[in-house]
Amino acid sequence: PVARAKVTLIDRRGRQAGATLSAEDGSYALTVPDRGSYVVAARATGHGPLASSATHAGDERPVDLDLSLPGETVPA
Repeated sequence: PVARAKVTLIDRRGRQAGATLSAEDGSYALTVPDRGSYVVAARATGHGPLASSATHAGDERPVDLDLSLPGETVPA
């Protein structure tokens, strides 16, 4: 788990639709403004960035999306 990772929700127009920091246990929650397709992007110190697509059906059910941030490589 990565604590204090910045998690950003991006709508299909490329605009930020929400953002949060992950908790100490790596969990996070974002409110999705409307149904549709989104990109969830995450980054944290010591880790490379990651982006993943997600779709929200527009109902009350949460969308579970586990993100696994890659370790950052050190330039040679």
